[in-house]
Amino acid sequence: MYYISPKSAGPFLAQLKKKLSDFKGKEGELYIVRKSRKIDGNFISLPEYIFEDGKLKRTGSYSAFYKF
Repeated sequence: MYYISPKSAGPFLAQLKKKLSDFKGKEGELYIVRKSRKIDGNFISLPEYIFEDGKLKRTGSYSAFYKF
């Protein structure tokens, strides 16, 4: 299972998808993808994906978030 959320919304509100190919997003928008439901610790780093050509592709960048 994958938890997918727009980068602008942060990782805390996400859509649940069984496969990355099941996700339909906006062309050119950045998304954050995680595999675990739990977000452990106060500081998290998650990979960024971009929606291009009808699928999510990994950008090689990471987003860092601080959980209060």
